[in-house]
Amino acid sequence: MKKTSLNDIANKLGVSKSLVSLVLNGKAKQNRIGDEISEKVLKLAKELNYQPNQIARSLRLGRSETIALIVADISNPFFARMGRAVEDEADKFGFKVIFSSSDENPDKLGELLNVLIDRQVDGFIISPTIKSKEYILKLKKNNIPFVLIDRCLPPIKTNSVVVDNYNSTYYAVKFMLEKGYKKTGFITVSSGLSNMKERLLGYKDAMKNFGVRGYGSYIREVDYKNFNESVGEAVKELLLTQNNLRALFFATLRVGMAAIKSINDLKLRIPQDVAVISFDDADAYQIFYPPITAIAQPIDMMSSEAVKILINEIKQKNVKTEKTQIVLPTEFIIRESCC
Repeated sequence: MKKTSLNDIANKLGVSKSLVSLVLNGKAKQNRIGDEISEKVLKLAKELNYQPNQIARSLRLGRSETIALIVADISNPFFARMGRAVEDEADKFGFKVIFSSSDENPDKLGELLNVLIDRQVDGFIISPTIKSKEYILKLKKNNIPFVLIDRCLPPIKTNSVVVDNYNSTYYAVKFMLEKGYKKTGFITVSSGLSNMKERLLGYKDAMKNFGVRGYGSYIREVDYKNFNESVGEAVKELLLTQNNLRALFFATLRVGMAAIKSINDLKLRIPQDVAVISFDDADAYQIFYPPITAIAQPIDMMSSEAVKILINEIKQKNVKTEKTQIVLPTEFIIRESCC
């Protein structure tokens, strides 16, 4: 079936093709096109199921009106929710989103960037991997709009939207210590990522400032390979050795989910045998028995701010602008797992 063109609409109404184009692109009033003829154009376009030529539109606008979101793993509930929020916000500006996962592999991130640049996406929202500095610097050098989300790469000055990882962790660990859990363990992932470094530092400073000695032996870093087994071993080491720990802090949602399963496998009870807090919140945490105390990140707000910054960068691509760096607060949600 032949697609309806601007000429088809123009010929049926006896007007020029340029007039139809101006109306359909929302430029009727600024070009002094009357309401009556504008309504006729819009009505007929709808009746004829007119679909704009995206290639021609991209050439005219100088952009494809698509952006890419690259995260570690789009199947992770944290990033899945981020993807949904980014898509919703981008839609408000008429942009579509392409989703990709780097699998925490810097080389894969580099390959994705090259492929998506070739496909002429207008910009990127990226949750960077470790050792991805060269790829981010390449984007910056080539004046390709991008925003880092969830993680940043200091000291590179880029657009970024993150949360206050240090203070969020410090406050939560301090809360646990004030509850009497002086031996609080910390399970995190082996990573050089900025967010993980800040959470670990928040834990260490809280323990140090509370006068806890030897807290270094309470820390376990698990590897992405054999992840569930590695978390299970960390839980066993901390809870079944001479450390005699009675509280655990999980640095990520994924660590928390795997650790809670391991605690259950050990036939230990939360919070009677071990109190727990997790960085990141999830719907599952609310229906667990008992519900899990968590640090909730403002994922929707992070995503919304990242999209707004990126769209602004895209529209002012050839204009030198100051980089925007946003640090958002989290919410500490106290539930029964540590009370």
